[in-house]
Amino acid sequence: MQSIWRSQLAIQVTRRDFLNGVAIGAGGMLLQSHGASLHASTGTTTPTYYPPTLTGMRGSHEGSFEVAHALAWRGEKPSQYKPLDEHYDLVVVGAGMSGLAAAHFYQKKMGPDARIVIMDNHDDFGGHAKRNEFHQGDRMMLSLGGAQNLMNPESYSKAASSLMRAIGIDEGFVTSMGANTPADQFLGGEMTEPNGISLPGPDGHTTLAGNWLATIFGGEGYEKYVRTLPLPSSEQDKFIDFFGGKRDFLDDMSLSKTWTYINTVSYNRFLLDRVKLDETSLPVMNSILVHNTGMSGWNLSVLEAITQGGPGIKSLGWLARTSASIAGAFIDSLLNVKMFPDGNASVARLIVKNLVPAVATDMQGPEDVAVARF
Repeated sequence: MQSIWRSQLAIQVTRRDFLNGVAIGAGGMLLQSHGASLHASTGTTTPTYYPPTLTGMRGSHEGSFEVAHALAWRGEKPSQYKPLDEHYDLVVVGAGMSGLAAAHFYQKKMGPDARIVIMDNHDDFGGHAKRNEFHQGDRMMLSLGGAQNLMNPESYSKAASSLMRAIGIDEGFVTSMGANTPADQFLGGEMTEPNGISLPGPDGHTTLAGNWLATIFGGEGYEKYVRTLPLPSSEQDKFIDFFGGKRDFLDDMSLSKTWTYINTVSYNRFLLDRVKLDETSLPVMNSILVHNTGMSGWNLSVLEAITQGGPGIKSLGWLARTSASIAGAFIDSLLNVKMFPDGNASVARLIVKNLVPAVATDMQGPEDVAVARF
């Protein structure tokens, strides 16, 4: 596909050319024998068709699966075929981050004249690294639609680091990303800044100010924030003991029994049975787990919850001492988040721009990729 794009540089390759190329590359010969599906696939690529602005849950794009499903489910074969007189040096299945990276490294090795086709069954490139745009008048509200951030880019492999540098994400830009990421952005800022917590209640959610990311790990002044919780003082006392590691809640168990317990008992059951929290207090403990994993403490063991950022590492005795490195790695990852406004969708866009320089011609580089039109 790369060679197709390269041959069109003079006519300003657009995002629709890119997506049409993906659709035709993916369907190719099969869609020629299934006219209705081909029409459905290409009919949506109008001048106003722009996947980042679409809403709702979307899976495989129309035209990418009908023929294959008809064959697999009903044994229906196309009645006729049209051979494609085309040759490609590389066929990449999947236009996600890995697929785009594969095309980049192949092009780097074989040169700009290599013929590359990338096939995908979705309406946009980037895979999980998607973006959502919302427009009101002349104003665009931008949000990530999947992969969130670059995690500890300084620890990337040589191959991954070389890709980052090739698309403009070098050490200097990574430093500027950290400086431009809002300090109070949850899991994207600094643990020294306020980030707040929102808790469900009978009259809707209540949002509490404060540095709750540090509070749940027993950070400086955590008792003050705990006292703002809309809970009885006796319940607040339990949080203070738990966050601050004032006691070992599994001190009556041997090492082997403790290990079995933390691997087989759910985190929420531990909080209810051992910490003696009231069930109405669980949202305080589960908020970071839901954010990190999409699951509550009912779906994670004690050990799984702790390693995913759940509070309590200080209150598990020997586990706290032997697992300090786990907690340290988690905290370090929080402090080294580097994030574009649309998450890693900008990374995918930068790879596409590297492959096809004629797209997004007004874009300068990583500094304005998030607002460029692809």
